[in-house]
Amino acid sequence: MHDLINDLAQVVTGKICSKLEGDKQQKFSNRTRHSSYIVSRYDTVKKFEAFDQVKQLRTFLPLQLSRYWQLYLTNVVLVDLLPRLGYLRVLSLSGYKITELPDDVFENLKHLRCLNFSGTDIKYLPDSLCTLYHLETLLLKKCSKLRRLPSKMGNLVNLHYLDIRGEGDGCHIRDLKYLSNLKGDFRLSGLENVNGEDAGEAKLNEKQGIHRLVLEWGQDIKKDTRKREVEEWVLDSLHPSKKLEQLVIENYGGAKFSTWIADSSFKNMLSLKLHNCKNCKSLPSIGRLLLLKDLSISGLGQVNKIGAELFGENQSNAFASLESLHFDNMLNWEEWDLCEDGEQVSKFPILRVLSIRQCPVFEIVGHL
Repeated sequence: MHDLINDLAQVVTGKICSKLEGDKQQKFSNRTRHSSYIVSRYDTVKKFEAFDQVKQLRTFLPLQLSRYWQLYLTNVVLVDLLPRLGYLRVLSLSGYKITELPDDVFENLKHLRCLNFSGTDIKYLPDSLCTLYHLETLLLKKCSKLRRLPSKMGNLVNLHYLDIRGEGDGCHIRDLKYLSNLKGDFRLSGLENVNGEDAGEAKLNEKQGIHRLVLEWGQDIKKDTRKREVEEWVLDSLHPSKKLEQLVIENYGGAKFSTWIADSSFKNMLSLKLHNCKNCKSLPSIGRLLLLKDLSISGLGQVNKIGAELFGENQSNAFASLESLHFDNMLNWEEWDLCEDGEQVSKFPILRVLSIRQCPVFEIVGHL
C-alpha cells in the first residue's frame, strides 16, 4: 500500500483500527476494535502490554513477514489475554510454535466467527472449541502434528469452511463425520493420502448443505506411491449428497470414474469439471444429468475415443439442459462418435458454447 493511502486509512479509521510495528511501545485505546501486529521471532509479554486497556476487541491478527522463522509466543496470550477478549470475532495465531492449548481457552470466546491455527504444532484441540456456536471458518492448514478433532464438532452448527490440509496419512478425514452442518463451497485436498475406509467415514452423503464440492488429489499422478485401486476406492467412498449443484474432480489417479458421478438422481447438478485425471480412458455417462448446464473436461490424456457411453442409455434426452461444453488439452483424443448403430438422435438441444482446444488429433463423427 502506498504511504499516502496508508496514512489516509489511518486517519479515517482513527483509533478503531490499531497496529503494532517493530519494537515501538504503545497502548491501544479502549476504542480499538481491530488490531494487527508484525510478529517477531520471539513475541514476549512486553509486546502484549499494548492490549491492557482493550475491552471490546473484534480482530486479533498477527502479520508474518518472514515464513522461514520459527515463531514463539508467550503463554500469557493463551492463558491471560485471550480469555479477556470476549468480543473477538476473528482470531489468528497462525505460524506460532504452539504445541498445547489450555482446556478453557475458548470458553469466553463465544462470538468467534473465524479461527486460524494454521501452521502450528498443536496435537489436540480442546473440547471448549465445540462451544463456539457462531464459528463459521476454522483453519488448520499444515498442522502436521494434529492427531484428531474434538468428538463434538457437530455442535458447530454454523461452520461453513474447514481447512485441514496437511501432511500425513489422511486419517483426519474421518472427523468430518461429526460436521453434518457444513454448507456452501467445500474442498477436500491431498486425497492421495487417504484410504477408502477413512473416506467412507467422512459421510459426505449426509452433508446436504454442501452445494459445491472439489475433490483434489496431488498433481504428481505418476508418483510410485500412488495406487490406482486405492484412489478408485476413495472416489467411490466420497459419494456426496444428492443436493450437490457443482462438482470438481482434479488430479484423480484412478483408471475409471465412479458410477455415482453420472447418477441421474443428482437432480440439482448444474456444473461438472473433470481436470487432469490422466489415467482414465473413458468418461462416465454424464448425459444422464438432465439439469447439467456447464461441462468442462481437460487433461484426460488416456482418452482416445468418446462415444455412446457419454450419453447414457436414454440418448434421445441426453444433455437436455447443457449450455456450455469445453474440452481442453486432450492430446490423444482422436474421435468423437455422436451416433450409435447409425441412429441419428437429438443431442445438446440448447448448447450455446462449444470449445475444443489443444486436441491436436481430434475429429468429429456425426452431427451435433
